Amino acid sequence: MNPFYSFLTLIAVTTSPLAAQNDSPTPAAPKPAPVASDEYPASTKLALDVTKDAITYAISNADETFLGAVILSLSPKMTPYAPGLPPTLTDFVLLGACFGKAGSTCVFTQPKKFVPPGVHIWAQGLVLDVNGLKVSSLAAFELDPDGSAG
Repeated sequence: MNPFYSFLTLIAVTTSPLAAQNDSPTPAAPKPAPVASDEYPASTKLALDVTKDAITYAISNADETFLGAVILSLSPKMTPYAPGLPPTLTDFVLLGACFGKAGSTCVFTQPKKFVPPGVHIWAQGLVLDVNGLKVSSLAAFELDPDGSAG
């Protein structure tokens, strides 16, 4: 099965009304990641923040109600999975998916103990709204042996 269709199925399952019933408070959104180029829409943003105990990823969309996701990869290689779609990370894992309103931010937190030191990790935000699939610029980080971001 094409990885893109698997990804859409995973988003549909994880953003169902049953999965969306979460009453936990939303943590503050982290700082935005630097923009890699002008080809990424300004309305779709990925923010990445490395703290003492966790790595926080936040995806936002200013335009419309959206399905959002954060994907991670060990490589910055990008692939357009279908004609007309923006390129996304080639070999990725899905960190999390969410349903958000226009102007809102979905925040995902990953404990640092699950990320080995010395491994370079690339992150990308994906947004699906009435205007189609949009992607954020890439954000990257690497944990030093002491657990700080390098």
